[in-house]
Amino acid sequence: MIAEQIKEEYTKEWFVYDTVPQNLRKRDEILNQKRGIWAGPLTSLGIILIYFLLFAWLIPKEHFQIRYILLLAVISEVLLTAVVRISVSLQKSSIEARIKEFEEKSLKGQFNTEYILIRYFSGAQECYYYNDLPDVEENADAFQITGPDRELRLDKRYLSRDDILYVRNQMAHYCRIFREYEEKQGGEKVELKILHTRDINRNKRARKKNDLLLSLKYNRGRGYSEWRRHILGAFLTSLFCMCVFLPDNYNVFLRIVVAALVLFRLFVKVFPYITVSIKLRGKKSVDQTDIIINENGIEFLQGNKRIRQTYESVKEIREEESSFYVGRVYFWKDSMTTEEISAVRNILKKYGRGKYQYIVKEGTSAWKEDLKTAIVPFALLVLGVFMFVYRDWMIDAGKVSGIYQRNSYEGYIQDPDSSSLESDTEVEGNGGEEGQSAETTNGTQENKDSVFVSAPDKSSLHLSSRELRLDECYSDNTVNQESRFFIENGTLFGISANRHGELGIGNTESDLTAKGFYRITELAPDVQHVAQGSEFMVYLNNNDELWGAGNLPGTGQSLTPALIMEDVAFADCSEYGLVILKNDGTVWCMGSLLDSAGNPVVSWDGAVQVADHARYVTAGCYAMAAIREDDSLWMWGDNRHGQCGGSEAEADTLADPKKVRDGVKAVWIDRLAYRDYEEYPLYGAEQAREYMDHCTYIQQTDGQMYACGMSIGGSGFVAVVVGG
Repeated sequence: MIAEQIKEEYTKEWFVYDTVPQNLRKRDEILNQKRGIWAGPLTSLGIILIYFLLFAWLIPKEHFQIRYILLLAVISEVLLTAVVRISVSLQKSSIEARIKEFEEKSLKGQFNTEYILIRYFSGAQECYYYNDLPDVEENADAFQITGPDRELRLDKRYLSRDDILYVRNQMAHYCRIFREYEEKQGGEKVELKILHTRDINRNKRARKKNDLLLSLKYNRGRGYSEWRRHILGAFLTSLFCMCVFLPDNYNVFLRIVVAALVLFRLFVKVFPYITVSIKLRGKKSVDQTDIIINENGIEFLQGNKRIRQTYESVKEIREEESSFYVGRVYFWKDSMTTEEISAVRNILKKYGRGKYQYIVKEGTSAWKEDLKTAIVPFALLVLGVFMFVYRDWMIDAGKVSGIYQRNSYEGYIQDPDSSSLESDTEVEGNGGEEGQSAETTNGTQENKDSVFVSAPDKSSLHLSSRELRLDECYSDNTVNQESRFFIENGTLFGISANRHGELGIGNTESDLTAKGFYRITELAPDVQHVAQGSEFMVYLNNNDELWGAGNLPGTGQSLTPALIMEDVAFADCSEYGLVILKNDGTVWCMGSLLDSAGNPVVSWDGAVQVADHARYVTAGCYAMAAIREDDSLWMWGDNRHGQCGGSEAEADTLADPKKVRDGVKAVWIDRLAYRDYEEYPLYGAEQAREYMDHCTYIQQTDGQMYACGMSIGGSGFVAVVVGG
């Protein structure tokens, strides 16, 4: 019976619910045009050669230079093609990733005699039988289908006007309980009164400025195809070559042309930023703007300024994430209620004559998007600088111009093959004393020979960054012997034996699959960082709230997620302790910090403040550390293996934070990583991680790397070179 019903889909009509914004579809089509792959490079090479041959014919005395320019034409075209392909590939990968993200909710549906058939873009299918639907409702925003075990929401912004009518009619025909939205037939009207606030929040103004610039960028054009990039690059390359190699009496005119083009391009790019800034900062002569939207068009009234547009005269109607754009009128959603937004959308879709489209910004920052489009001109500028430097060599093959290219990071990142590291003072060894070596101004011993250390993922350490950013230190994966917690798309998942209630599901039972593996459990949304100790787990959400479950330090066992602290910037865990950095720079500790033998080093009664003016904290199994705003490193915990600064700490255990180093940018304890890389609990492995060895690693503000601890020797910080 069911098989016969499924066959009806070949004769029934489908409605399409496409959640991919139309502008992303259009941009993807432009970037995937096939003709630019071969025709673009060949055409641009032809343009360059025609330019060069034309100048060789007009200026025969300069044939010696033109001969080398012809060679440069081929080199330039190869470089141009590579740059164009890279820029197109980068934009394609970005657009395709966003399309894939939106397509997860795209589907098409079909109303059959006994059920609604839903087919997702991924190929999965669902059936909603009419007899099993307790509630089917339509409101101004969406169709809401409530089944016995699942729900389906169809947002009207992703349905065409014809599909909205089709879904409404079919639901009214088949569903026993259908609460239909009564849509007016004529006479629809929305009146908006937008009040102008004199003092606009700085962040709000910046957001509006960015959104408006991205919208203006969308108005100016839908982006260059690969073909257009090649043609533009060919003309610019030709002009660069002419400016470089032709004699001065011919070059004056070309240099003026190139300068005019560059200035015009800068003006086109900069002018919107200036106008938008003036518009948002300028004081309004009136306190209110009235916008009237009805079945005939849109009317804009602001003081003596009045704009009337009919839907026939409007070229484009679009809804963006934060605004509406109708012809020449652009207005923000933040000044509208939810009901007003729905009413405006329905009127524009109903009477907009198919011009309505829902789009999203094709980037997060206007200036970053402009930078992406400037890849080809920027590459050509680099090529022009290269040609100026080697101009004499291109004119006379017997002359070679030398150039000393200075590394912009010279002295910042230590070369593994370099000799000794710099130190402020050197101490000569005494005959009766051993172990003396160079000492820095910190008073910490450092060996001249660098030690090689390995990291699971060197790039994730951000060693080339000038300063430490907390969002780059967040962990999205943490693993111990019995548990793994990880974050995907902002959602926290857990795999755990749950012996102490770490999952926070209300019990201490473990959920095993048929194959004997712990089942993945979804735990919390909107999570940005997760860490765990031996018997507990904590996570930081997007509201800067620190939550946890299990045998929580300082509070006891909690089988459900418990709020530990608010206004938190970062947190990390030792075996049985917790260190917390708040947004105000204070450092708080909870629980107990043990040494490697299991003896307590220090225990805290509840949450205890141990430091202030800090910008980063971290913890290992038996030690904790904080970097203060003056770049000083403070550590406390077990120092038996020298991981708290070795002999500089002057004690085997530190119950209170002690300053051990100045000029520190970043610190890692036990592992040279911000996250774990295992994908399942370790199940009592003898050695949990090869790179955990009771060591502390630091990066100085000058970029140099040092380490102290068991495998280093325990006497103090020594220079290291990071590989991985």
